Amino acid sequence: MNNQYLSIIISVNMEKKFLKVGKSVNFKFNTEGLECDLTPGMVYNINVDRYTDAISLEESSGLSLPSKVYCTQRDERFIDKVINSYNLSESGFTGVMLAGLKGSGKTVMAKVIANKSGLPIINIDKNIRPYILRNLVEKLGDTSVCFLFDELDKVLADYDDSVLLQVLDGSDTKGKHMILFTCNDDDEISEYLIDRCSRIRYWREFDEMSPSLIMEVLNDKLNDKKEVKSLTDFIKDNFEVCSFDNIASFVKETNDYPTTTFEELFEDMNLSSKGTIKPHARSCKTNCLKNVKKKAASDDCCCDCCCAGC
Repeated sequence: MNNQYLSIIISVNMEKKFLKVGKSVNFKFNTEGLECDLTPGMVYNINVDRYTDAISLEESSGLSLPSKVYCTQRDERFIDKVINSYNLSESGFTGVMLAGLKGSGKTVMAKVIANKSGLPIINIDKNIRPYILRNLVEKLGDTSVCFLFDELDKVLADYDDSVLLQVLDGSDTKGKHMILFTCNDDDEISEYLIDRCSRIRYWREFDEMSPSLIMEVLNDKLNDKKEVKSLTDFIKDNFEVCSFDNIASFVKETNDYPTTTFEELFEDMNLSSKGTIKPHARSCKTNCLKNVKKKAASDDCCCDCCCAGC
């Protein structure tokens, strides 16, 4: 009798919460589909029935990341701290806000943290209203997930953040979750999220790339390695916004147009300068091309900045 009772309890506890049909994962409110659990590391998008508000999840491709992620040691310690704090938590939300400069790597870091969490990952886009998120958290029960909410500041103007605050307070949460926010303008973020560690445990500001990180990117991506130092100096002297996005784009232009000066490349791109553009010479290869033209019109020797083999 006792063994039969134990068997029933085990069966109930092991019952799965979801039903899967193709890539669609539904909460178990009917009997169509195969029982399943959410898969660690799998990315899910939220689908909401426009008439009934019924929620389902759709399997998506993995989070897209560059072939190499550029992180400082400080970045790596921060990522490890977030993961460790989540693992040590017992319930509720571990909230993280990555804020600051556009194109500085906030979304990339959020994706790295999500992947390292080992949790199922649920994307939250601007169409998912706060009450839908609250209902989803209720339905998840004790199933732990990582929520990824990119560019929160863009939706808060017409967003009922009072419901979001309720979600983060954990009143409807039976399990424990991680939630990763990014924003470009933290002035748009609710004052009730700022300096409230119970809601947002970690807040990381993103600023310009350091010179050492810029040089690492250039060493990896620049075709002509002799230009690394001069291009690093040109970027530091002239770029108003020293973001990874801007630097990677400029390096591509530099590779594509090896005989065009840095100044001309800069002037043609969607980049802001700190003031009057300060020129920096390109490699000997460029100088040689200029000097060949000079020599055709004059018997003068090559200038000192040209290589000895000119």
